Amino acid sequence: MLEGRTPQGSPVIKIGGHFQRSDISDLDSVWQEALAEAEIQWSRESTARHLSLLDLEIGEQDLNYLSGYSCVYSLTETEVPYVTHVRGGLGEPDPNLVVIAGLSGVGAKGALAYGLIAANLLLGEDDPHPMYQKAKTAFGYQRLVSDLSH
Repeated sequence: MLEGRTPQGSPVIKIGGHFQRSDISDLDSVWQEALAEAEIQWSRESTARHLSLLDLEIGEQDLNYLSGYSCVYSLTETEVPYVTHVRGGLGEPDPNLVVIAGLSGVGAKGALAYGLIAANLLLGEDDPHPMYQKAKTAFGYQRLVSDLSH
């Protein structure tokens, strides 16, 4: 994501960090944590790889670290997201409210599929394709209820 430009006109790219995996009790303190050199290096490598896929001749050596802070994600225990109706007052699925949560760094990769599942849940529609059904089950209500009971 383009975050801005340096005074010299070079683009500043925002890159999410993915190394921290812990409960957060004080959100403000997370922003103050310094990034590990391994995470900074991972960001350079990942960005250079992505730019090469776009046929841009920008290598890892062309990328400079300006500043950083830890990203915050809402993760499920297994890091597999939820795309499901929420539980209503009686413990049943609420047909009018859908949650997409626990996306971590993989969220963008599945965003279109999650959006399709969420839209279909709200519209009361379904897709018979086996892969869709598999994804809907993996991210769905029964898993949410099972995880909540643990």
